[in-house]
This record gives sequence, C-alpha cells and structure tokens, in this order.
Amino acid sequence: MKLMRILVSGGAGFIGLSLVKRLLLEGHDVVSYDLRPSPMGESMIGDITDEEAFGNAVNGCEHVFHLAAAADLNWCSAHPNEAVKINIEGTRVVAQECAKRDVTLSFASTCCVYGSTPDHPSDEESICSPTDIYGATKVAAEALIRGYKKKRGLNYHLLRFGTTYGPGMRPTLAIYVFIQQALQDKKMTIHGSGEQTRCMIYIDDLVEACVKTLELDHYIMGTTLNIATEEELSVMQMAQMILELTGKPLDQYVHVSDRSGQIMKEQIDLSRSRKLLDWEPETSFREGLLKTIAWIRPQLR
Repeated sequence: MKLMRILVSGGAGFIGLSLVKRLLLEGHDVVSYDLRPSPMGESMIGDITDEEAFGNAVNGCEHVFHLAAAADLNWCSAHPNEAVKINIEGTRVVAQECAKRDVTLSFASTCCVYGSTPDHPSDEESICSPTDIYGATKVAAEALIRGYKKKRGLNYHLLRFGTTYGPGMRPTLAIYVFIQQALQDKKMTIHGSGEQTRCMIYIDDLVEACVKTLELDHYIMGTTLNIATEEELSVMQMAQMILELTGKPLDQYVHVSDRSGQIMKEQIDLSRSRKLLDWEPETSFREGLLKTIAWIRPQLR
C-alpha cells in the first residue's frame, strides 16, 4: 500500500479515533481535523464550515476521510438549521477544497439514506427515502459531492456506514444506552414495538473497510459502497441478547412511545463492497456485544 498524508475530519470522534489509530499503524502520516484535539496523530483544531481553515489543513494531503458531522438523529431533528449547516455546507467546503487540490475524498454517508425504501435488501442503487433530518442531509451531501465530480473533477468514494458500535461509542447511541440500563438494573426502554430491524456494524470491521478503499482507490473512484452487515436483527432481539450477556432477566424492559419517522426495516446488500473491496464484516453482533459490554462495565462502577 502506498503511504500517504491523510486528513480525517472528525478525527477526535468515535469512528475517527479508531480510523486514525489504524491509519497510523499502517504507516500513514495522519492529521485529525476536529473541534477538539485528538490524542493520536497530528491535530488541527477547526470547523469544517471554515473554508480557509480547512483549506490550510488539507494542503499537502493526498486523501481525506470526511467523518465530521452532526450525527445524533434526535439532535438533528431538534436543530435542523445547525444540522444543515454542518452536514451540507460543511461537506460543500470539504468537497470544494479537495477538488481545488486534487485530493481524493472518502465521504462517510449512512445507510439511513435508504429510510423507508421499498427495496430490500438495499443495494447502492436502491431508492433513497430518508425519514429524518439527518438522513436527508446525507442525501443532499452525497448529491453535492457528485456535483463537484462533474463540475470540478473531484475524485471521491461515498461510504454508506451502518450504525456503528463498539468501544469508544457515544453514550447516546442505543446500544450503549441498552447496556447501561441493563448493567444498572434498570428496565430497557424500547421505542415502539421493537420489531424494527437494524444492521449494526462493529467498529473494527468498519475501519477495515475504510482502509481497503485506500488500497483500491483507482478501481473504485466515484463509487458508492454499503459498509454495514447483512446480519439483520430486530431491536427486541438486540435487547434480549444484551440482557442475556449481562446476566439479567429477559423481561427487564419496557415499551415506550415510538420515535417519529421510525424506520421499520433495514436490510443491507453488501455485494458491491464484497466484490470491489474483497471485504466483509467478521464480527457477529454477539461477539461485538461481548467486547462492548467489557468496555462499558468499568465506566459504570
């Protein structure tokens, strides 16, 4: 693999930290661009909506992983103007500055763009029908990047991440909340029926896919790739597995009001990623949960 200078926007976040660490282990020169410093690699403090600051940061880089985003679905719904500024305007700035300097851009999109699509399993050509502000901003950001390819020659990959979990995850993510509730002997709060399904991906598997895009840049340029799992589980199944693995009663849960815009079915097709990246996730949800529980447990003592 060719060694490069790589910028990771959002490099101090959950996924960003894991990606920076792995890129450093591979021997790359890595800079984290975020609102706060990263404990690994070179750190630059800046806002992705600041053209001058981001432009200066990307000078000399050959590749950018753009992970910085407003990613909390509830926060985006409550603060749509800010979500649009960060996720759409911020991506415009990143695309513009990368295009100016002939820097390849890997954009962290999301499987939430499929929303209530009728296409299952969802492949990269499926109808995008987002049900929330977050998913809608990611659809718009993808379109912006394609536009910069047509008008400015931007080289890019669109990486549609599944919901990611594992050590380092944000405390607001559902898996963290479920584990915390179980370990603290509180009833799990399951929104709606719990029959809604998701395809979760363990952090190490997602990072592995990102690294593989670097190895195959010239083959997959301008490609959209699903980076998730094909292990489709209902929220109820996930909750019961957490209760089992933490040694709690399997009826230690309560149903609460459903979320507005709830996606009832998520089923992801990985055929393209499997073929182009020679990649597929190796960590089952049960295996990933065991590692995640072991990481969370000491924090609650």
